[in-house]
Amino acid sequence: MKASSDNPRAAHGAHTREQLLDAAERLFARRGFEATSVREITSAAACNLAAINYHFGGKLALYRETFRRRLAAVRDDRVATIERALAAPGADLESVLTSFAGHFSRRCCTTAAPDS
Repeated sequence: MKASSDNPRAAHGAHTREQLLDAAERLFARRGFEATSVREITSAAACNLAAINYHFGGKLALYRETFRRRLAAVRDDRVATIERALAAPGADLESVLTSFAGHFSRRCCTTAAPDS
């Protein structure tokens, strides 16, 4: 099987999946799970109404995947922060922990509100 970059159909499917995740994340953040409909998500993502079931198996699975994707990005960012701190000249435990703790406070205080 060809990689998705070599297969236009697979690439389109991956793009649709990402559009659904992006739209769902914005809408769930703004309105919550219960108040967000599948129709609103697919409309915001410019996708077919059946796309959520096709790509995720349902709204709840999409909701879980939005969290999994966001948590993976946060984890990767934290690991990169630790790696940068460890690579700095003179790195010691205190400087690594300070960098790691600073990462938490920056994320907490600089995270933008979801689009209105």
